[in-house]
Amino acid sequence: MTVKRAGDLVTAGVLLVVTVPVFVVVALAQRKEGMPVLWRSPRLGRHGRRFDLLSFCTMRATPADDVDARLTRTGRVLRDYSLDHLPTLINVLRGDMSLVGPRPTEPDRIDLRDASWQRVLSTRPGMISYAILRLARDYNAAPAQERLALEVSYVDHASLALDVRLLVRAVVTALRSRGNVKARGRPTR
Repeated sequence: MTVKRAGDLVTAGVLLVVTVPVFVVVALAQRKEGMPVLWRSPRLGRHGRRFDLLSFCTMRATPADDVDARLTRTGRVLRDYSLDHLPTLINVLRGDMSLVGPRPTEPDRIDLRDASWQRVLSTRPGMISYAILRLARDYNAAPAQERLALEVSYVDHASLALDVRLLVRAVVTALRSRGNVKARGRPTR
């Protein structure tokens, strides 16, 4: 077992224990709204292995053009404070993911023949992504090649020191934005 994997297990385990009350409250609120607790989304992980990314269910399945119209009351709070991805800690414990790594990507967005994607898939995806931290709220608007290049850059420069810096940066960014950069804009520097 690597130092990174051991750190992932300890940190994810502690965070899951500490957030058990949040899981209980969310589960009760979701059930009261008639919603499933967890949402599963297929992703490709290390060496192209498929897994289901876990998150709290935040939207109704009914089709609507407006995402806000589909958000449940509980889902709005979860997203507003970036709590919707807490169940991803379970993916870390299972070994599907790491705390820091490339963004876990949907299978239909990956070209397995592309050398850059092969490089990205040589490591576990992470809850915290260098590309997402670098691009922040512009991540979804950025060209796919730019996002991929940032993920490859992370893989090529991966180290324990880099992971610690990215973890600290993610925590600081979340605190400055009071939980959600997308909802409240960029944090003040």
